[in-house]
Amino acid sequence: MERDPTEAPELYCACGNRLRSQVSRTPRNYLRRYYACRVCHTWIWEDVLYRFVEAMVFYTHSSTISRLQDELNEARISLAEKDSKIDNLERILEECGGSCSQDTRSKNSLCYFVCKIAILLALAALWFAY
Repeated sequence: MERDPTEAPELYCACGNRLRSQVSRTPRNYLRRYYACRVCHTWIWEDVLYRFVEAMVFYTHSSTISRLQDELNEARISLAEKDSKIDNLERILEECGGSCSQDTRSKNSLCYFVCKIAILLALAALWFAY
């Protein structure tokens, strides 16, 4: 049941009937608006309902912001862990390059190839770990 987003939503009673907006005529609450059910005679002041709705909107927004902040912090921690692992892999690559003799450090050497493959495998494992 899709509703038109340009129309104001209707308010329903717990019994399932639509609440009607009415105006109080009593001396104590003269012209104060309220919603009432014509079937079970339940009613609520409009201003009380609005305060509750505003409080719920604030509560929902606050919890959403809190959840997003938690997710952002988790992402920052994950990024820091990945950066640390990449730094370690770069250090290993440098050590591997240093352990090869000077004449075998060319890009065609087996030592260079093995180091690059090891780094690529480690990076792939790091990528798919998350």
